[in-house]
Amino acid sequence: MQFPPHHLAALSQVLRLGSFDAAAAVLSVTPSAVSQRIKALEDQVGTTLVLRGPPCSGTEAGQRIAKHAEDIGLLEAQLTRELALDRDPSAARLKV
Repeated sequence: MQFPPHHLAALSQVLRLGSFDAAAAVLSVTPSAVSQRIKALEDQVGTTLVLRGPPCSGTEAGQRIAKHAEDIGLLEAQLTRELALDRDPSAARLKV
């Protein structure tokens, strides 16, 4: 099963920040968009992932999926560093 990256980002931010509004601000989307992404992810896995309340918290499944999202982020960051993909494309390197 593959999870859409924007759904994983929404889940991670909601659980990290404790609210849909705060997650929306970080992701530059509306709270409704965050809610829809969480709902779609919950429908995909067939269980509740976020316990809605002040503050929002994750169910066991929600916390596990959020950890998976963080692991993916770490792997992508490592790959970017290893392949030097984070270099400024406008910066030229000259050997003298």
